[in-house]
Amino acid sequence: MLEMLESFWAVLLAFFASAFSWLGLSSGLSWLALGNTAGDLRITGWVIRWPWAWLLLLLLPLWWRLYVGLCKARLDGAMVFGAASLLAAIRKQPRGFSRLLWPVCASVCVVLLVGAVSRPALLARVPENAVDVMLVLDISLSMMAEDVAPDRITAAKQAAMAFVQSVPRSVRVGLTVFAENSYVLSPPTRDRLTLVRALSGLNRRMLEPKTAIGGAMMASLRAMEVPIQTELPPLQEWSVLPEMAPEDSTPSTLPPESSAKLPGKVMVLISDGDSREGYPWDVAAMQARQAGVPVHTVAVGTDEPTLIEYQGQWLPVTFSEATLREIARLARGRFFRVLRPQDFDSVYAQVQQQSLRYQDREIELSFVLSAVALAILLLGSLWRERYCW
Repeated sequence: MLEMLESFWAVLLAFFASAFSWLGLSSGLSWLALGNTAGDLRITGWVIRWPWAWLLLLLLPLWWRLYVGLCKARLDGAMVFGAASLLAAIRKQPRGFSRLLWPVCASVCVVLLVGAVSRPALLARVPENAVDVMLVLDISLSMMAEDVAPDRITAAKQAAMAFVQSVPRSVRVGLTVFAENSYVLSPPTRDRLTLVRALSGLNRRMLEPKTAIGGAMMASLRAMEVPIQTELPPLQEWSVLPEMAPEDSTPSTLPPESSAKLPGKVMVLISDGDSREGYPWDVAAMQARQAGVPVHTVAVGTDEPTLIEYQGQWLPVTFSEATLREIARLARGRFFRVLRPQDFDSVYAQVQQQSLRYQDREIELSFVLSAVALAILLLGSLWRERYCW
């Protein structure tokens, strides 16, 4: 009778395993379907689709009652052997809790399989689109000013490093630094370590005179491998210049693109002043607009007069945001003003919001529960074969 009860339990386990197999396979494939975005998911909650399946656990106390009763009945009617060696040769009897290991494993296995059949799932948000973000950082002498603690270049560098380490892996980030000349330190990449090392190497000794924003924007467009237009309409044909927007972050006043279509490439320009050298910045902004690359501009600094020390001389530093506002307007981006280091956090958060779209996913855990249950069942079976009744 005891063997029949154990056989019934094995059949029940096999039934659960077969009934669940399609659930486990489908949930496993749904997890694999996340691909590279699996590391970017944000867990928002959990749900159980078939909670009534847990009613099957009501069979466990009944099974244990029958099992223990049959074990006692078998011990009461057991044959008494006079020779201990003969008993050891016939059967290897486990001791203590080991005698209950197989039924405990079977019970745990059933609990896991019932949990799998109930279809528990995690609710998560994963990035729906991939995007390239090009950071364009001003390293002119004016970034040495200390009106933004500890100074403009250090605050911008630390914020950029935090941004690089926080964006989802589906986002490729590149880095261009510029003063009179432009240097593409990294094209858009998912190698966060390379970007952090490049940003860490920036310091006050690397700052150079003059500011050429237009050339830096064109170098960044080429690094993002976007088509460059050879002929552009005259500036007055794009739109009439609007009045200046408020000092806080402001959206472009140009007609917005369709909300259903997000840009695949984005430029974030971080600077503190005007640009009168090199390639015309307004033409570069129109090139970015034609290529569908919005340019978000971040003005770093305060309106208070500031002095910097350069080669033993004290030089006045001016702050001008008009150029950055106009670049954001022309290139369908947003303008941001940074007065404190913590302002960068909200800037980069809004950049991600403007560039990334998330979708809700359900990740079933049936596959995980079934794998654990079958592993326990296998180990329990091996133990039962060695120490069988």
